[in-house]
Amino acid sequence: MVLPETTRIELEGGEWIRIKRRLNAGESWAAYTRTIKGGAIIQGHPIERDPNLLPTAKAVAYLLDWSFTDPAGRPIAIANQPPEVIEAAIRSFDPATAWEIQAAIDRHDADEEIAIDEEKKRRSSATISGPAWPSVAT
Repeated sequence: MVLPETTRIELEGGEWIRIKRRLNAGESWAAYTRTIKGGAIIQGHPIERDPNLLPTAKAVAYLLDWSFTDPAGRPIAIANQPPEVIEAAIRSFDPATAWEIQAAIDRHDADEEIAIDEEKKRRSSATISGPAWPSVAT
């Protein structure tokens, strides 16, 4: 089970993002579904992913809040907003800022995957086998 933990990532220029530490299965599947053309899977037809949706799908799944403001200095609110609002906010940034957000989330995601793999290795190496039974043939 994935616990609802968060983490804050510092960005260039004093900005920050608050993200989910890990996605659960439903959030991960929803991110994948957001990349499908038309937003639906049509039975009997190949699934086509829209490359325009790929950069924001993971970011929308992870993002909870951030420190960004509009040109007038007002906060750009994304906390508790639907995915469409978060995606529109990301797409309103200059490309460098949008890619910085995406890269920070990608690094975090990769680090979490490494930590999960390391934990699995520790658990499996800690398993101690019971005593070997003598062969029935002897």
